[in-house]
Amino acid sequence: MRKKRNRKFSRKQHPFFTPGLYTKIINTILLLLGIAALVIYIFSLDIFQVDTIETNISVDRDVVNEIKGQSLISIDVRSIYRKISKRHPEIKEVYIKKKFPSTLVIDALRRKPFAQVKEDGFYVLDKDGVILEKRRRKPCPGIFIIELGGYRGPFGIGKTIHDKRLYLAYRLIEGLKKSGLANKFKINTINASASYSVSFFMNGVNIIVGKGNFHKKLSLLKDLLDRKFNNKVDSIRYIDLRYASSDDNIYIGNKR
Repeated sequence: MRKKRNRKFSRKQHPFFTPGLYTKIINTILLLLGIAALVIYIFSLDIFQVDTIETNISVDRDVVNEIKGQSLISIDVRSIYRKISKRHPEIKEVYIKKKFPSTLVIDALRRKPFAQVKEDGFYVLDKDGVILEKRRRKPCPGIFIIELGGYRGPFGIGKTIHDKRLYLAYRLIEGLKKSGLANKFKINTINASASYSVSFFMNGVNIIVGKGNFHKKLSLLKDLLDRKFNNKVDSIRYIDLRYASSDDNIYIGNKR
């Protein structure tokens, strides 16, 4: 029998870091350093520094000073958005756009006055219930006055009034506008101090509408005033629409 020979195999060990690999690593590092230097150089160029602000609002001077001189490439748009929104509660949305080489465009959408709450003055609100301004003596002309009474939240500029009574009053205002009554008669004040029964004064007449179904009730009111009173309300003291589903459920109180 043949004896098996023990053969020894020698494995050649290849070094992991070869000269070629060293060269690739060094070249990659040099390339990254070059890119970083180029980016820093571009950011530092005067041509990309903000020198013009195009806007449709009056931006606070300290915000303007912070913006100008910054690189348009690296400027923090979100930070600018937060600062403008905080300092301008009358603004609903802010759109910021970069216009190269050196212009920042700030386009703002303003909140529109919708109603005003009477408390220790007149607080002008938009449709979201955000307080836009306070008038101490005279109300803002052309918008509805709402009496809440007993609202415990803060009345600060930029604050939002969260109260279901305000939302009821808003629904009533929208109904008055859609029905045409707001154009035909003078609506003095909407009383929403009691959530179970909202009322308003129209040409000095107290109109009690309850807490819902405003569209139908106002439609019945408009028809009643037109058909029965020829839109003359001088002799009427109040009209109760809380249970109105037809003319039979409308209660009218006449002046003595």
